[in-house]
Amino acid sequence: MVTKKIVHSGLLLGILIIVFFIGTAAFAQNTPPSNDPFGLNNAVNGTGVIQGSDPVPLVIARAIQGVLSIVGVLFLILIIWGGAMWMTSGGNEQNIARAKKILTTATIGLVIIMTGYSVTYFIVESLSGQTQQNLPGGGGT
Repeated sequence: MVTKKIVHSGLLLGILIIVFFIGTAAFAQNTPPSNDPFGLNNAVNGTGVIQGSDPVPLVIARAIQGVLSIVGVLFLILIIWGGAMWMTSGGNEQNIARAKKILTTATIGLVIIMTGYSVTYFIVESLSGQTQQNLPGGGGT
């Protein structure tokens, strides 16, 4: 039992070494030094996050807005999970109480996230002085 554990951890360590150290050496490129050594300027072109010379508070507000969007999706998943747990509880009071607790905390969290999202949206709009652009593939009109 112990030897199996040692063998499995050794194999995992070997695979990690191969993937992270040996495999990345083949992807190294010899590029001349520039103002953008990591290629971040090319990476953000067309994303709508940084446009030209946006002020730092605007970039930070947009990042916070993105994080709040992801957290909002997380809370939506929690609400669905709590509802499914309640529906499949089969009358078990313990599972119903657990599902109610999940739904209550997820709803409170969703209200907090929506409030934070609206505050950051207001900040982004007031700092940029214009409405946000619709990104390609983002839906809408």
